[in-house]
Amino acid sequence: MAGLKELCLELTDRCPQGCLHCSSSSGPSCTSMLSTELVCGLIQEAAALGADRVSFGGGEPFCAPLFHEAAEAVAGRGLRAEVYTCGVRLTDGRVQPLERASLARLVSLPNFTLVFSLHAADSGLHDSITRLPGSLAATRTSLEDSLRAGLQCEINFVPMRPNAGAFEQVLDLARELGIRKVSVLRFVPQGRGLYNRSQLELSRDEEDAFVERLLILRSRVPLEIRTGSPFNGIVPGNAVPCRAGAQKLVVQADGNVLPCEVFKHRQTRDWGLSAHHQSLRDILRAPQVRALRALLHRAHCLACPVHSALRSAEATGSPHDAHQRVSESALHV
Repeated sequence: MAGLKELCLELTDRCPQGCLHCSSSSGPSCTSMLSTELVCGLIQEAAALGADRVSFGGGEPFCAPLFHEAAEAVAGRGLRAEVYTCGVRLTDGRVQPLERASLARLVSLPNFTLVFSLHAADSGLHDSITRLPGSLAATRTSLEDSLRAGLQCEINFVPMRPNAGAFEQVLDLARELGIRKVSVLRFVPQGRGLYNRSQLELSRDEEDAFVERLLILRSRVPLEIRTGSPFNGIVPGNAVPCRAGAQKLVVQADGNVLPCEVFKHRQTRDWGLSAHHQSLRDILRAPQVRALRALLHRAHCLACPVHSALRSAEATGSPHDAHQRVSESALHV
């Protein structure tokens, strides 16, 4: 059995923003949430299975009442914690940055990183993607407060048709703030992103042009520009192993378990796996997960299979077909 290395917990699907590209279709009206008992049990089991990292996503992790208890549980097990946040909260309908008192509770936790989603350095563009006026100002204040408190912070950027040209300005802002690492994530048309695909997704030529510019910036800008496994075969020299279902599991806010975040598409999200009814060990041993691992091993594929299928699906223009091919291949090995 493969050893688990990373457990991703989507504590809630609630979020103050309603981003155009959100793979979870999160928003202020969402109500799903993992229980404290379940989350703490999953963290304990992940540590026992050899995991070295727990990441918190959603939705917005800070919207979950159990967030701080969960973060402290990760620290108590000696694991790294990464929190993916928009850096925004809503109070009586008002857009505000994260509470300083909330950030202060995190300062003493070892191996702890806050990763902020930033879509542009211009408020008009950023806020049009989040669909929440005032969100960039709040995110920037949260970033500044976090850095001032001594927290380790990074930035995530998703290049899409509206904002790909704004990447250099995001890097400038990162340098201004003192951020040392910016990760570039590949857009996957699922969740709300599927419905907005036509206005968001870069064409192959547009994506190649973005990558060409990224490589130039990587050689010039004095900070780390990271590209993960979804860019294998797209960014020259990118060879990040895909951990889907092998060393990584994702637990969604309703308890549904996926091999990786890119399997959230509505046609493939139900792998018949639930953290409410199965242990992580049993999930890793499940036939459908073992089949996915076998598929990846036989293909000697470093690139994530969903992303590879989507890259080759340009001719058909169907994200559903791409996801379905991967799902059927994995489940019928």
